[in-house]
Amino acid sequence: MKRTFLIFTFLIIIFSCGKEETIKYKYELDDCGTEYFYYGYGEVQKFYLGNLVPLITITFDDVDDEKAYEVLSKYEFLHVSIRQSFEDNIPTPIYQDCNCEEYKNILITLNNELEIESATPVFEGGIRFQNRISLVPVAGIDSSTIVSYCSDLGLELIEKVRMNAFIFKVRESDLITGFEIFDIANAIYESGKVEYSTPIFSGGLVLQDQ
Repeated sequence: MKRTFLIFTFLIIIFSCGKEETIKYKYELDDCGTEYFYYGYGEVQKFYLGNLVPLITITFDDVDDEKAYEVLSKYEFLHVSIRQSFEDNIPTPIYQDCNCEEYKNILITLNNELEIESATPVFEGGIRFQNRISLVPVAGIDSSTIVSYCSDLGLELIEKVRMNAFIFKVRESDLITGFEIFDIANAIYESGKVEYSTPIFSGGLVLQDQ
């Protein structure tokens, strides 16, 4: 039976002053120069995401706590407790200063880990994404056509949840930084083949384009 665990990892910046060391939490990364958005349901609207925050959502497939600890503890930028329950989403600190480029490099490193299904970004307000895209094709586009089209874009079908609704994920071989979910979801919507195509998220509120 498939089991998926989510880990939200805090990036912690350690500042030194003389012999004293204090830990400060950086709650947002500096402006990364990219405005991330996705298309919402219903009317044509863009939903803009805020700044990136120093958190990462890590999803494991069929991995228990012991194995998850073994996988993550080998990364020097992670501080993982052996008592940590990864199923309970306990934060795991990362002990390094982190700018936007370094944040993406951490995502790349974790997405290259064979035991990790995906490592994806988190935005201000605690808006976090899994490697999942939900879509409904427009009338006249049959199931086999939309599945084939999405496969060409690097997606893998997870399930058909209703008569005409599908959930896909970015194939692990095509997932590099985790930001691919936005590029692909938006490209599918802009193709005109679907009523909507949106990354699946949880937590927080997303700003709507007026």
